[in-house]
Amino acid sequence: MSEMEKSMKTPFAPLVAAFAVAGTAFFLAEPAVAEIVRHNFTGTVTYVSGAPFGLPPNPGDPVTGSITYDTSLPPAWSGAEAAGYIQQPPSGMSVVISGVTIQSQDYASFQVINGSGFYNLNGFFTPISVGGVLQENWSSILFSLSEVNQSAFVGTALPPSLNGASFSQRHGSVLDAESFGSLDFSIDAIETPPSSIPEPATIALLGLGGLAAARRRKQ
Repeated sequence: MSEMEKSMKTPFAPLVAAFAVAGTAFFLAEPAVAEIVRHNFTGTVTYVSGAPFGLPPNPGDPVTGSITYDTSLPPAWSGAEAAGYIQQPPSGMSVVISGVTIQSQDYASFQVINGSGFYNLNGFFTPISVGGVLQENWSSILFSLSEVNQSAFVGTALPPSLNGASFSQRHGSVLDAESFGSLDFSIDAIETPPSSIPEPATIALLGLGGLAAARRRKQ
């Protein structure tokens, strides 16, 4: 008998199973508003210097990508007109250029500036992987969104949605720290509304419900 089977025979097993099934039904019937949001975007390569990561992009080539962050997490630092956020995956950024995926792997830093005529959302991500290969250096992806009014921001919180049309400047860059190659790209359109990413607790609860249902079918 496996450890899981032994544990299911404890007096608490019916309670655990009932909670898991009830929780699963709740989340299926009334999806929670996710606090992790993913902003998918399309863009265009605007400048290439050298051959970053050996890629062959040219100005005008298409770019697709996404920016993901957790709007529920507090800032790592904050001031009257700015705040910085340091997050872990699934927060991050990815871009696909010339058929190759460039994706952040660990450190995700976001900055919101809201005041004194500056309204910006910036992101910096390192380390990154290129085509699934981790880059063992300070190679990075970054982006910057700037607008002429305050419509996208409430205080210095990470905005739950982004309207690309409200930003006067929308661009990003990929930096190859080993070859010193780089490329810039525009962010031409941001998909609205953003995609919602399930919270880890929700995923775990759904998993418990599935295990309980499988256990009942076995019996």
